Amino acid sequence: MEARLKAQELPQGGAVPQKRLGRLKKILLILFLILIMAAGTGLGVYYVNTGALPFGLQRLIEKPQVELMMPAESFLVNLKDDRAMHYLKATVVLSYFESKDQALISQSTPQIRDVVIQYLRGLSRNDIMDAGNLEIIRLDLLDQINLIFGREVVHSLYFSDFLIQ
Repeated sequence: MEARLKAQELPQGGAVPQKRLGRLKKILLILFLILIMAAGTGLGVYYVNTGALPFGLQRLIEKPQVELMMPAESFLVNLKDDRAMHYLKATVVLSYFESKDQALISQSTPQIRDVVIQYLRGLSRNDIMDAGNLEIIRLDLLDQINLIFGREVVHSLYFSDFLIQ
């Protein structure tokens, strides 16, 4: 008799009653929401303490910087050489990120030209012809140009023309 009562209580196929499924869904939803809130709190605490987000999430909130270019005039200078007269013609392009710096760079064009001319005149043909020296020249010029501004205004310096005669 007891077996018959138990069989009548269970639905066909031994399935779980709908009330239990509803409760299970609610419990899972609550646990999921608690997990999301804990993760958000953890990220917030990490950000407050370190100033950056983990797992590359910082890239998602930072806007990418656009590199702006300002071509400078060509420079024609005598190279330092005791035996023969050699000339260097170089065209420089300055790269910066802040659009407000364009006016500052334009106003400082005479100082920039002076720095570039003085630096290039101090080089010999052999200094320039050495393969690894062009990058050193580029970095030295970049440092000297940024000294004019007192901060890093110019991000990169490119040579668009570089001829030795």
